[in-house]
Amino acid sequence: MFKKLSLLLLASSSLTAMEVKDKKIDPDARKVEAQGIFGEKYKGQLTDRGKLTIIAPEDKPNEAGGEVYSVSYVNRWAFDRLCGHWFDLEIAERDGVGQRNYPKVPEHATYCDFEKFEPGQRVCVRNIRDFLNRYSAYLDTVQVKDIVPIVVVSVGDYKTSMKDQYIDQVLKNPRLKKAISHWFGIHPTPRCVTNEEFSKLFTSVPLGPWQIWKRYQRREEMKVLFELLRKFAEKKQLLYWNAGPFNESRRRAAEHFKKQAWCLWKAGGVKLENCLLENAESIAVADTEGWGPDCYRIVEVALGGSFVVRLYDVALEELYKRLGVPVLWIHEDNGVEWQEQVTPELLIKTSNEFCQRTLNYDKLFMTFFENALEKASEEARETYLKERLDSPLAAQLKFAAKAKSEADVLKYIAMMQNN
Repeated sequence: MFKKLSLLLLASSSLTAMEVKDKKIDPDARKVEAQGIFGEKYKGQLTDRGKLTIIAPEDKPNEAGGEVYSVSYVNRWAFDRLCGHWFDLEIAERDGVGQRNYPKVPEHATYCDFEKFEPGQRVCVRNIRDFLNRYSAYLDTVQVKDIVPIVVVSVGDYKTSMKDQYIDQVLKNPRLKKAISHWFGIHPTPRCVTNEEFSKLFTSVPLGPWQIWKRYQRREEMKVLFELLRKFAEKKQLLYWNAGPFNESRRRAAEHFKKQAWCLWKAGGVKLENCLLENAESIAVADTEGWGPDCYRIVEVALGGSFVVRLYDVALEELYKRLGVPVLWIHEDNGVEWQEQVTPELLIKTSNEFCQRTLNYDKLFMTFFENALEKASEEARETYLKERLDSPLAAQLKFAAKAKSEADVLKYIAMMQNN
């Protein structure tokens, strides 16, 4: 396994031929191409040749002695395994037969039995709309005092994108707001951050690198790949673009960057490992929204030792600033689109600023999120127990324990009738 990775990540002067769209690229020709794109005049302006100083977790098991989460960069499958219930209509309706983006684990393909929820349990949700609708209907059948607080984890693909209608549904439904103690989710909307009430119960989560089931199974191997990229990849170009124009924002950005001599431009379709290498060989990587606001590329690029440049998004800025990931956010100014504001001078200036910092990427690995999830679960359990202790029933039981006469019995009956 590691031998194969070593061959892939030899220094640029001895790279083996790489396949892109089933075509082999000669290493020497590739080197000449990159030399022309980068330009000698830019190299001399870069601090430490554009190499960022990055700290990432060491390989070690978690304290409970279970799965080695520290070698798992953030990904949906590890979140799946940190939950106790799963709500996934799409797989459930196919009798547990998974697609490439979902594991073929029938016990994870379920509608959930809401009655089995326990305080603080985490629920993996891959269909937010139907979950909220069904869960709301169930909560209408439960007395408020019996509502159990849970932690929602909507970490899947673009189908679990947050929407403003979900925020309104929670905030306008007192039972639903009481039931959802905390919510961890991908693809946040701006209101996830700007709505003060909702932002207190919502924590946005990054997509992480591109994920299919087999990638999760090979996560230790992939972590080593990222480590080798950070250590050995040499910067060859100022900017890298590699994305298919499947939405309008990507189409416009692709057309612009294709014209820039200082950008290594690809139309997508590059194999993942080759793409990660070219990310790491770039000072910056241009990116736009994908199927949802966030994109796998932000974490892929960060773990490879470069940074992303993209259009400003208030929710994503909050997320990646909290995680310590450097991103060059571009505001559209006076009708000038973001990609038109990206220049070699701006990339060099930003790279030099980022090179002055030591970047700690502990928060891009599952140990960090495992701890965050457990903290949220513990807070939900504590809230539930406190409410039970402070409830009218608890007051009745305390009074009953001190009863001394029939008059106290009558008072107890009155308390029962009032409650």
